[in-house]
Amino acid sequence: MAETRDLAELVASQHAENLALMLGRDRLASRVLNMNGRLTALEATSTRMVGLLETIAGAVERSAAAAERGVVGPVAAGVVAGGRAPAGGARSSGPWASDGEDNGGDNE
Repeated sequence: MAETRDLAELVASQHAENLALMLGRDRLASRVLNMNGRLTALEATSTRMVGLLETIAGAVERSAAAAERGVVGPVAAGVVAGGRAPAGGARSSGPWASDGEDNGGDNE
């Protein structure tokens, strides 16, 4: 009788350990799925950030190239007309002229 009780206690303790391991495994799997979702969201965010940085770099390059040609102002940077400067851009006359004169713009 004592052997049967000891065997029953052993089986019960093993069953309890197995349940604890299964619950722990399920929790771990849930955490892994949660982290996977977070990593996917982070990857999407970093992809958008890379795109934004590439856009900014392109605008800086266009602005530098325009400055080398003597084109000045926001039109040169492609700020006007949906990101594209008009053909020829704004030359050194008009409201953004850099000749030191007040040509009606904000640059005095």
